[in-house]
Amino acid sequence: MPRLPGLNLQDHAIKAQLSVDDRLGIARAVARMLVEIQAATWEYCGSYNAENDQVKPYELDYRARVVQTIREKVNASCQANNNTTHADVQYIESILTKTQSALQIPFQPGVVLADYGEHNLVVSKSGISGKSAAYSI
Repeated sequence: MPRLPGLNLQDHAIKAQLSVDDRLGIARAVARMLVEIQAATWEYCGSYNAENDQVKPYELDYRARVVQTIREKVNASCQANNNTTHADVQYIESILTKTQSALQIPFQPGVVLADYGEHNLVVSKSGISGKSAAYSI
């Protein structure tokens, strides 16, 4: 991020200099970007491959992939320390069972920015909008 033009929000010195109006402007820019990206859809769920500019379909269907990912995260949590108990795992499994029909509802696949946050973006001040500074991402 430091090589890109604009304000690197991961830099604590830069963040410390931002006014309340700057922070509101940045929050609005981040929200606008999320709204725009949600308009991007695809025919199927998959992962983007930058090398060939293609979306590769997931091997598992959407529901199975979500459940597998949740179970992997729970397992990693159990391996990390003893804070995730057997009761916690049982509770999570009960939620997966109770909500399985929700994952069967048809939907239009769209873009998900899994690593979208101030640690992974730069912003540029582009003027004044209303009372707060206008920013772009």
